[in-house]
Order: sequence, then structure tokens, then C-alpha cells
Amino acid sequence: MYEVSETALEGIPHDPRLQGGSPGFVTPIIVSTEQVRTESLLKQPFRVREAPKHKIRENLVPGDSTAAQIFLLEPGDFFPQALDAFRWFDAIGFNGLTPPDTNIGAGPYHVVIATNDDFAFYDRHGNQQYRVDVQTFLNTTDFMFDPRVVYDYWNGRFLILYLRMRGTNGSNGSWWTLLISDDSDPNGNWTIYNFDAKYDGSNFVNQWVDFPHIGFDNEAVYLSGNMFNVSGGVRYGKVRILWKDQIYNAQGAAWYDFWSLPDTIAPAQGYRVLLSPRNHFWVHAPGGGGNFVRVYRIENPTVWHRGAGTPNLVLQADIGVGAFSPPPNAREPGRGRVLWTIDCRITDKSRLNYPYLYTSHHVGANSGQSVACKYYRLNVSNNTAPRDGLLVFNSAFDAFFPTLEATRDEDMALGLNASNDNLSSPYYVSFLVYEWLEG
Repeated sequence: MYEVSETALEGIPHDPRLQGGSPGFVTPIIVSTEQVRTESLLKQPFRVREAPKHKIRENLVPGDSTAAQIFLLEPGDFFPQALDAFRWFDAIGFNGLTPPDTNIGAGPYHVVIATNDDFAFYDRHGNQQYRVDVQTFLNTTDFMFDPRVVYDYWNGRFLILYLRMRGTNGSNGSWWTLLISDDSDPNGNWTIYNFDAKYDGSNFVNQWVDFPHIGFDNEAVYLSGNMFNVSGGVRYGKVRILWKDQIYNAQGAAWYDFWSLPDTIAPAQGYRVLLSPRNHFWVHAPGGGGNFVRVYRIENPTVWHRGAGTPNLVLQADIGVGAFSPPPNAREPGRGRVLWTIDCRITDKSRLNYPYLYTSHHVGANSGQSVACKYYRLNVSNNTAPRDGLLVFNSAFDAFFPTLEATRDEDMALGLNASNDNLSSPYYVSFLVYEWLEG
């Protein structure tokens, strides 16, 4: 049992005028992998067609970063061939867009991988069982991009999320397209919803969604994204709450939205959640740099769906961490700084093993001359940061686009990409893995 401090239950309530439920229900369709045959898609070069470049608010100046725990990395630190814990196989090849934005979800017996714009299923030994272009699977010519994949262990379901756009800047439509497997085996039926991103609650706004995240707990799925005007210009971040009782039973589904939030909110993927009181948590790191990580608490997230009231969103705390600055672009051997790092936003996920909330992001280091990775273990029961770590090479190397995983026993692993720009002695690894046992 964890003690919850009184201050952890305080915070700044979200403006109730900036939240609300959908005007109706979204009817799903069912598509089976037996209906749409697997495609033999050849691997192609990585410069075919560019995916949309994510929007940022300002021109950022790379700087330095620090942390309570600093780990100096060396290129020879990691030898994956010596680790029996890892199983390697060639997965889905590139097809269509640059960058491929690869995302992976692992279940008990299968691995699901999605890219711009294909997805594929493998067994745990790397044998491909299915692969298809998502436009073929959905029978659409709409632009599909920014995939996310998770395995929801609470209900034994794979979730694949794509952003869907029709027309320039979504002028003719913008959606979160959510694909849900009917069990823990991705082969078979998938329930598919298109959730209209132009609505804030029941209010229609001529906007489109970019840079999604997906989270879940025992009763809800959370979709987030950054909203932009169709005519141009940044609006805000938004989070949409879906009730599992509806979407996991292929029913008409309603949503509940919170908008006018900071850019890039990462709702937690919850392994161990807080049931009493019924709260879940979202996290945000300022894209332009800062010295805090912001934690939001969502209270009674599905109460509106149940017809019993409205959920409450509270800015619980800005938890202090070592200062971080925007990164420069990462280097590619022989081509210089061509790997766009966007900014300091959380690019992958956050993980909740209550009371601990884990996340990571890349930042500037070595006086803005290189890219490093920060990771956090935040205690949301008392608003502290027991782990505030920085992983950094010397200034000749970059470490970027980290992804973090934590077990219910508080063991943690962080994967990252690393590179230099030395063509005569090139270094480009995707990805290194660093682990910390018992947190």
C-alpha cells in the first residue's frame, strides 16, 4: 500500500469550458486478415516520399542539459551479440514514406510492427505471419501516418493507431484511426474506428491532428495529439478518452475531450494503476526546454461515458528535474546533421506502475554540440523525481529518440539510437539498450 501525500492530491483544475463529450457515437467496421490477404511488399530505399514534418512552435537554440544522475557513455559499451536476453530478426521493410516512424507492440506470443504505411505480425521467433499496406487494409486512399502500437495486457488486445488525413492540412478530414484486435492473436478480426479530430468535445473546429500518443489503463484508452489550424498555425494539445466497454465490444463509441493543453501530452500506459481514488496520469515535457516535467491527474476518467457525471482534469505538479535544453539535429555518417530531432518533446511513451510514472526524451548536451537522452522515474504520490538521469556520449556522438520500458517490479530498460558523422569510422546503431534493475 502506498501513502499518498495531501499535496499530491492538490493542483490546478482544468477549465471546465475546455472539456466535453462527443455529439454522438462512432460506428466501427470489422475487417479480418482473412478478407484482406497478406501482401508481398519488397524492401525499398528510404528516400521515396516524405511524411509530413511535425510542426513546432518556434526556432529553438540547442543548449546544455543536466540531471541528478549522469551516465557517460562510450561507443563500445554495448555488445548485443553477447546478450542472450535479446532475440533479433529482420522485420518489416520500408515501403512508402520517409521516415518510416516504426512502432512496435509485443504480446505473449506475437509482435506487431507498424510503419508509414504498412503493418505486419510476427511470432516471437521472427516468423512473419501477415503484412499489408494499411491503405489496402482500410480500402482508402486517405493519407495514413504516425503509427503507434501497444499491447493492452489488461484485456489481451493489440491496438494500432494511425493518423488519417484527407486534403491539404486535413482540409477535408482529420481522424485518429484506431484498430483493435479481437484477442491476443493479431490474426483474425480487427475493429476499426475513425474518431474525428476536428471536434473538441461536441464543438466543430477546422483543425487537424499531428504527433499522437496512446495510453491505457484498466477501463479507458487515451488518444492525444497536437492540433493545428487547417489555414496554418499551432492551436494546442488535446487528449481524447475512450471507454473500453464500448470499443472492445465493437459498439458505437463516444469520446470525452480535454483541449487547450500544452503540446505533446503522453497519457500513461498503465500496468499498475490507482483504483481508489480512481485516477490516471498524463505527462508533458516542454518542447523548448525547462527544468520540470508536468504531471496531469485525470479523476474518474470514464464517468461521463457511464452517464454518472464528468471527469476532472488537474494539473497535479510541475516536478523539478535537472534543466534541459533543445537538441541539435543528430548526425549521420558522411552527411552531417540531417537527422531531425524536432525538439525536447516526449517522442515515445510514458509508463505507469503506480506510484511511479516513467518517461524519457532527447535533449541538447555538450553545450549544444550533441544530442543526449534523459529519463525519469517520477513518484506521483508525493511529486518527486527519484530518478532523473542523463545518458550522454562525448561531443562526437549523438544519442536520440529514446524509448523506455519498466516492469511491475520497477526494473527498467531504455533503448536509444546512437550515431556520429565520421565516414571513415562510422557509428550508427539502432538501438542500444541500457538497463537498471529494481529501478
